[in-house]
Amino acid sequence: MRFKLTVILGNYNKACFLPKTLDALLAQTRPADELILVDDASTDDSVAILSSYVSRHPNCRLVVNDTNQGANRNVNRLSAEAQGDVLFFAPSDDLVYPHFFEHGMELLEAHPQAALFSARSDMIDAEGRNLGVFHIPLVSPVPTYIDPATCVRLLMRDDSWFMGNVTLFRRDRLDRKSTRLNSSHGYISYAVFCLK
Repeated sequence: MRFKLTVILGNYNKACFLPKTLDALLAQTRPADELILVDDASTDDSVAILSSYVSRHPNCRLVVNDTNQGANRNVNRLSAEAQGDVLFFAPSDDLVYPHFFEHGMELLEAHPQAALFSARSDMIDAEGRNLGVFHIPLVSPVPTYIDPATCVRLLMRDDSWFMGNVTLFRRDRLDRKSTRLNSSHGYISYAVFCLK
């Protein structure tokens, strides 16, 4: 079974990072089926940059908010509108390696019982220089499926070892009653969706 992938990129005043971020998303060896770009009332050149990409890529659409809605409200609204079986919430100032979607989607398709795919993340500076791996617990040295009971045990032992900026979420595995995000929980709160 081939899953469809939707990328939702939220942006607020990150025009200086957008070209590299969008180029990386669009250079994937396994392209996204849908790319939803949302500008959250930026005051810089973000909308012009986003618009230039949308006009060149038929699977992209742009949502421009008149007033700032915040990351959580945008994620809630756009994940409900997304067409994909798998969701990726792309930060507007991060880069993804070219095989990220390909590897993640292959593993999710090979393990349809999995709720998410997560990878390790490298840190980069404002100029894009690699500063090395962001250290989180390594639960396996090779790609593997982790069953729910083991996942809970590992989370209790090591705390969170998956990061939202490198996680693909299976949409049908998200508990829709629990995925509404509360703005008081902060931006990273989408990484703690309740999974079935």
